[in-house]
Amino acid sequence: MKFHLAKHDHFLILTHPDYGFEVAVNGNLHSLDDAKKLALSKFAEGVTEERIMYLKQNSDKLDYYDEVWMDGALHRIDYSQGSKEGQEIVVRMKAEFPDETIYDDSKPKNVISQYTSARVDYPNEIFNYYNFREPTGEEKTRFGLHIYDYLDAFGIDFSSMPAAAVYGDGVFRNLMGMTKDDINSWFAFKFDRTTKEVKCKIVLPKSQIPNSILEEIRVELPDEFIVPNSTFFARLHNADKSVSPEIDVYFRTTGYVVHEFCNETGLNYPYGDYKTSKDLEDKTFVWGLIYNADTKKFKHIKGYARHFR
Repeated sequence: MKFHLAKHDHFLILTHPDYGFEVAVNGNLHSLDDAKKLALSKFAEGVTEERIMYLKQNSDKLDYYDEVWMDGALHRIDYSQGSKEGQEIVVRMKAEFPDETIYDDSKPKNVISQYTSARVDYPNEIFNYYNFREPTGEEKTRFGLHIYDYLDAFGIDFSSMPAAAVYGDGVFRNLMGMTKDDINSWFAFKFDRTTKEVKCKIVLPKSQIPNSILEEIRVELPDEFIVPNSTFFARLHNADKSVSPEIDVYFRTTGYVVHEFCNETGLNYPYGDYKTSKDLEDKTFVWGLIYNADTKKFKHIKGYARHFR
């Protein structure tokens, strides 16, 4: 990768030609290898901080949508439940699946979409409803979610560490419409409009993913290229409680890292050609990578660009 590392006194200075940003690391406190890894992770964190500020400045808005890009094309649009489009989809969803338990009209920041996926897990047009709460005991039993012993997406134990100590002013929690007593747990129901089957996508911390799979992912996407503590996962549970081998890996990093990752793995950059869609890159709050645990191959990578109205 085209990062440049220079030494100034006892500091190591990391820069990159695509970004007007630099990171300084005290070389006396770390081995050269550890200093490079620390500088890389701090660089990714610093470059993406502007996107977090963008979310923070708009975190009270209820009308927003996420453009989800994949393979150089707009794959779908996710709408907040508080938006006109979100409300219209919910009406159709409730008409076709009236008895489901996931709906919550009191949470305008829940995320909703209607689309046809490129994934074999749901080949027909689906409704997609994300609720930012922990699944109920009944929902866990229905889809076999009791195999997980912890559902906080970032692995935080709130019994020993108050939310305020972790999130400061609570930007993330406010963004997702969570209360101060909620853990960082959310999940989706995927409604197949053809078969009428309902599936559940549950968001998970890395502690719930086998170490062997985590290591397989790290080989191609090392931790130092990702913003620390930004990674979370999701797995799809079918109606019969079986689990799809395709795992979603979500994380924050720079567009350049994603571009290089795509070149090395043979995937397509989500927004087409790198650096030609700066507006989308600047609004990308998370990247989503699909990994198949059976084939041990990456399938797609998505960019999620949030727009507020």
